[in-house]
Amino acid sequence: FPVTIDTEYAKGLEVKYEKILKEQEKTFYDLCKVYKKEIASFKAKNKDSGLADPINMNSNKQVAALLYDVLGLSSPDKKKPRGTGEEILKVLDTPFSKAILDCRGTIKLLSTYITKMPKVVNPRTGKIHASFNQNGTVTGRFSSSDPNLQNIPSKNKDIRKMFIAGEGNCYISGDFSQQ
Repeated sequence: FPVTIDTEYAKGLEVKYEKILKEQEKTFYDLCKVYKKEIASFKAKNKDSGLADPINMNSNKQVAALLYDVLGLSSPDKKKPRGTGEEILKVLDTPFSKAILDCRGTIKLLSTYITKMPKVVNPRTGKIHASFNQNGTVTGRFSSSDPNLQNIPSKNKDIRKMFIAGEGNCYISGDFSQQ
């Protein structure tokens, strides 16, 4: 099933979401400035902590040091006492965890959809040719691969607008019939 995307729209989204990401990163680094003394004190006492300046929010080790060592938070998951995954950050519910989640979400949108999808367009047809596998799941439902078009965010209208339903295209909403 070929799928058409609006590559010009995707370019505009890339600019928009890169700007959003910069604002989210600024929020995170502004928070770091508030805790500058605490961070510096921790780094001075723990030279091998791996905590960089600036803190790399994509480093689980640095995020764990910030949350658990500098801020003194406790992990809500006893099995992951220094966890930095989405579920843990949501439960921690601090300005730092929210800033990290916001950045990670925007990075995922950019890397998985906004910048990736235009790169997988077949130059000859101008469409994405994903594989839909009838026996791809245990439940007998279709699966999609190369790329997986079934995980397009349903709540993000910007991303959904990249995909064009038209003659010869399938609907991303899950209706795999032709128009």
